[in-house]
Amino acid sequence: MSLDLLNELEKRVQSAVSTIEDLKLEIEQLKEENTALVSEKDAWEGRLAELLGKFDLIDSTASDTTEDASAFTTGNDSEENPEDETLANQAFEQDFAEVAEEPEQGSSFGSNNNF
Repeated sequence: MSLDLLNELEKRVQSAVSTIEDLKLEIEQLKEENTALVSEKDAWEGRLAELLGKFDLIDSTASDTTEDASAFTTGNDSEENPEDETLANQAFEQDFAEVAEEPEQGSSFGSNNNF
């Protein structure tokens, strides 16, 4: 009976040792994966910082351009209302659309000859 208990204990110890070895291997794999992910994260952070820097550069360039344009418009004597300018653009676009449609109407009229 004592021999059976020792054999059972030995099996359990072997099972525990095997489980510990498997877990150590898994820990090593996870450490390697973690290292790869950390380096990938660092690369993405670098790319993101570079992209944000470009956006800041664009914003500063756009604000400089806006300041230059507003200085130009404030120096203009005719101080037009932006709404008037928008209405003028809409009227121009409408006139242009009407002019563009006229040749089409003429060509469809000419195609209905019933001689």
